[in-house]
Amino acid sequence: MTAEYVYAFAKYQRDQEAWVEMHRKRRLFFKSLRSLDRPDSRERREAEYVAECCERHPELAEVRRFVLDFYAIMDCKDAAMAEMLKRSFVRQWAGPAQRDRNFAHVVGLFKNKTWFARLFPFTAFENASRTTNSTERANRWFRKRQKTHYRNRKEHTIRNMLHADLIYRRDRLPPDVPPVSLRRKTNPLQGVA
Repeated sequence: MTAEYVYAFAKYQRDQEAWVEMHRKRRLFFKSLRSLDRPDSRERREAEYVAECCERHPELAEVRRFVLDFYAIMDCKDAAMAEMLKRSFVRQWAGPAQRDRNFAHVVGLFKNKTWFARLFPFTAFENASRTTNSTERANRWFRKRQKTHYRNRKEHTIRNMLHADLIYRRDRLPPDVPPVSLRRKTNPLQGVA
């Protein structure tokens, strides 16, 4: 063995260890800035690790910026601000979307006004200037479960009930079938001559 081989092998081993460590901590790259600023996260120095990895790998830094921009839209408090951030998001990520099909998929969804309107029940719009049918349905569904029959008064029981219902809805639909409201309706008069 030559000295060059030993040094190259040692560098390869360090690189592999770094990749394994990044894989183990991959969920950190999807954390918001607010959660990285919590005391337990600061104690583990998670923000420094994320910054160091993003500095070493520019592609990872791009994905991280993409995630943070998405979180900025979800943290909006009113519809006008969300619309402005959505337009900015689509414009800013149009270039990377041409290079990467995963970015293109998300940017394409944000261009769809119907899809974006469905995000309203899951964003922080407490006093939104408008509402949607899906929001009203979700509110009615939630209020029904607050009645005394269901006894969902504590936060952990509410979270468990919501989680169970989402799993049930996900498992009930086949993966390739869109929701009923998105299916194309056939015209009953079509084909009649």
